[in-house]
Amino acid sequence: MKQLLIIIAAVVLLGCGESQLSTPAPEVKPVEPIAEAANLEAPSISIHDAVLKSKFGSAVVKEIYFQMIRQHLAVGTDFNALNNFGETPLDLAEGEIADFILKSGGKTSVWLRADESIHLAAEAGHIEAVKKHLASGADVNEKDKDELNDGFTPLHHAAYEGHKKLIKIIVESGANINATSDKRVTPLNTAVGMGLIDCVELLINLGANINEKDGEGWTALHLSSNSGKIELVKLLIDKGADINAQDVDGETPLNRAENEKPISDLLRKHGGKTGEELKAAGN
Repeated sequence: MKQLLIIIAAVVLLGCGESQLSTPAPEVKPVEPIAEAANLEAPSISIHDAVLKSKFGSAVVKEIYFQMIRQHLAVGTDFNALNNFGETPLDLAEGEIADFILKSGGKTSVWLRADESIHLAAEAGHIEAVKKHLASGADVNEKDKDELNDGFTPLHHAAYEGHKKLIKIIVESGANINATSDKRVTPLNTAVGMGLIDCVELLINLGANINEKDGEGWTALHLSSNSGKIELVKLLIDKGADINAQDVDGETPLNRAENEKPISDLLRKHGGKTGEELKAAGN
C-alpha cells in the first residue's frame, strides 16, 4: 500500500589512518566536500536520485546531496515530477530534506492524485478533496478496490495515516466507525497497529467498539500488548478493553505480552490471565 522505496548505493568517502609499519605510508589527502560536489556537477543527476542518495553515508555526503536539491529548486526543477515508479521526491525524502521539499511546494504522489477518489484523498489527508468527493456523492463507506489496500474504507486510510481532523470529518459525514476491511480490521485496530495513540483515543471517543475482533480474533488490546507501547495499553484498559478477550486460538492479550514484561505486569495488575490459565479455571 505504501510507496515502493528503492535502495541506491551510497557515495563513500575514503580516508586513510596512520600506518602501523615503520615505513610511513604515502600521504592520502582527504576529499574536500566542495570538490566532491563539483564532481557531481549538480543538477546533472535527477532530483529523485539526489533525494535517495542523501539518505545514505556520512553527514558530509548528505550535505552534498542536500545542496544539489537546493540547486534543483534554484533552477526551477519540478518538485512534483514523477519517476518511473510514480513517486515524487517527497515520497522518497526523510527528515530535514522532506521538510525542505514540503516547504518548497513538494507533494506526495497520493496528494497529487487526491481528486481521483475519496480513498486517495483520505490517505493523503487532503481535507478539501475529501469534502469535494463527499459533496459529489462519494460513498463514505465504500471499500478501496485496489487489492493492495485490503478493502480499506476512507476512514481506515485516515486512521492508518494518522489524520485526526479527517477522521472526525469522515465519521461526522456518516462513516461506519466499526467498518471492517477484507481482513476484518477496523479503523480503530488500524490506528492501534500503527501505534497512533491520539487517533486511537479519538476513535474510541467517537464510538468505536474497543473490543471488536479482527479475522484472527485479536482485539485492540491484543494488538497493542506486544507493541512495547505501554501508554497505549493503559489507554485501552482505562477505556474498558476486555482484559481477557480470547482470539481464535484461545490466547489473551497477556499471551501476546510474553516478551513485554512491563506490559504483562500491567495486564496482571488489572486481572489479566493467559488463555491456559482461563482454561484451567474453567473459563
